[in-house]
Amino acid sequence: MFNKFLKIFECFLVCVFFVLLLSSCSVSIEKPFPIPMLTSVKDLTSEIENPNPVSINTYAVKESVDGRSDKAFFKQNGEAFEVDAELGPMVREAFEIALSRQGFQFSPKGPAVFSLTIKKWSFEITKGFVNGAIAEAELGIELFTPSLKRTYQGVYSGRSEVSSFVMDNNKAKEVLSLAMAHAITQAVEDKGLMLAVASIR
Repeated sequence: MFNKFLKIFECFLVCVFFVLLLSSCSVSIEKPFPIPMLTSVKDLTSEIENPNPVSINTYAVKESVDGRSDKAFFKQNGEAFEVDAELGPMVREAFEIALSRQGFQFSPKGPAVFSLTIKKWSFEITKGFVNGAIAEAELGIELFTPSLKRTYQGVYSGRSEVSSFVMDNNKAKEVLSLAMAHAITQAVEDKGLMLAVASIR
């Protein structure tokens, strides 16, 4: 009798354990949706130490816009999650930080002139024993001369993944931020783009 009771109690504990485990593997994305931060650009980009001041190239940014047709970062049960903020200026600031680490300096007069367009920035969640989130970002960059003749263009992609038992706003912010930071890093590591900037006088 005691052994039978012990087995029933063990089964009860196992059931409780799995209920608690499943409840911990939750997705809790809520509004207001967090604004991604691109401070990780500093960690991802290499820095040129003591650049030659004679050879320093200057640049300007003509525009930095959110060109996505769908402004939602995430959709859940038919509900779109957007942010109440201008994303273009934030991406521009991060791009300028990445350029400065490559030895370039900002100047309103250029002569190199950039145009930035956010083409993609969103993430998806995969539910499972451990939840996962995959974020993707695309940044279109055009380079112009002072007369606004386009000399270079490219689309740079970034991707980031994260796994967690609990998928919440903080994890969403983290994975989105890293995806765009990777896209910006890919841009400043494009030797063709950097040589094109340096060639504009």
